[in-house]
Amino acid sequence: MPLRFRPLRTSARATLWTAGTTVALSLIAGATLDGVAVSLALVSLGAFVACALYAVLGMSR
Repeated sequence: MPLRFRPLRTSARATLWTAGTTVALSLIAGATLDGVAVSLALVSLGAFVACALYAVLGMSR
């Protein structure tokens, strides 16, 4: 594997973790309908979008 793809592996791993966290928090928010859980799910969704953008933009380097 070329050395230039090493940073992408870390960002892709972070993207997968935030995707899993977003799904889990969304399920919790949907089950409980709690305002704090919904807020955490939205923050997690924002983190997922940021990680995904970083991973995609990192591919163009």
